[in-house]
Amino acid sequence: MNGNKNYLIFGSGRWSKIYIKTLYSIISKEDSIYIYSKKNQENIINWIEKNSLRKVYVLKNLENLSRNFFVSAFVVNSPESHFQSIEYLVEKDIPGLIEKPIVMTSIEMNKLTKMIKNKKKLLFSSQVFTYSVFLKEAFSIIKNFKPFDKAKIYWHDPDVEFRYGDLKRSNQLIDIELDYLPHIFSIINFLTNKKLYFEKINKTKREKNSSKINLFFKNLECQIDLKRNSTSRKRIFRFSNKDGYFHMNFSSELIEFEYSIDEEKKLLNLKNREGALKNMISLFINSIERDEKFYYKDFLKCLEDHQIIFNILEHHKIKLKK
Repeated sequence: MNGNKNYLIFGSGRWSKIYIKTLYSIISKEDSIYIYSKKNQENIINWIEKNSLRKVYVLKNLENLSRNFFVSAFVVNSPESHFQSIEYLVEKDIPGLIEKPIVMTSIEMNKLTKMIKNKKKLLFSSQVFTYSVFLKEAFSIIKNFKPFDKAKIYWHDPDVEFRYGDLKRSNQLIDIELDYLPHIFSIINFLTNKKLYFEKINKTKREKNSSKINLFFKNLECQIDLKRNSTSRKRIFRFSNKDGYFHMNFSSELIEFEYSIDEEKKLLNLKNREGALKNMISLFINSIERDEKFYYKDFLKCLEDHQIIFNILEHHKIKLKK
């Protein structure tokens, strides 16, 4: 990539640092990265120095910057700050890649939908799993099946785990559904290769650190099991129909596929290769440079998925009142 460009990253936490390092590995040596965070400024400055990152700066505020100063931005800060960050990007006409959850409430979502009505090339939703090699391999297998009518999904996390060279702690300040379901819905959409039309929530069971959800899309029943403070990390998707099933386990670095089609059972193990985040960021940057708008529909679909999540949260509240 050529030219002197400035990129903005909102956030200074664990995942923000991974974004910074990944973006740093992609852009030109002449380009600059600016980090804006209301928290941990001293920590991120020390981290930049420790990692010898050139032309990476920390902003104390976003005032007095020209409208065209940044070519694009990445919203990777605390979820409760996402909406405010997006407001800034829309106001300044800065294309942004937004981490999930995009917003925290249905009120924010409705405001955002109105806000971006005439900004069709600005905002992109992070769907990092859909850029992974193993998920593309899974899709190449699934496309040989007839449409599935059932899905069982397990998404569990321990309270603390070591990921990408750093400690990862579960975020207890955000609803577990809003934390996990955006990833799950993006994977289902990718693997089924079609837009899923939400029909109804059948039943839910909510506890402090877990949630069990049974919901229906058109022609697909989903049973979803979410858990925090689990004894181990679990990422399991199982799709089935009357002719067979496809089972995918990516709980560890060794990806496991098991599937049966036309009474023939197969097993396949893959080593998870990192690079999904780099692929996604590269595609985002390139699409902005080419002035492409086609990812806007994915952003709208992500907002629709968020509305399903807000419906689930409302369903929990109604049950608690009874």
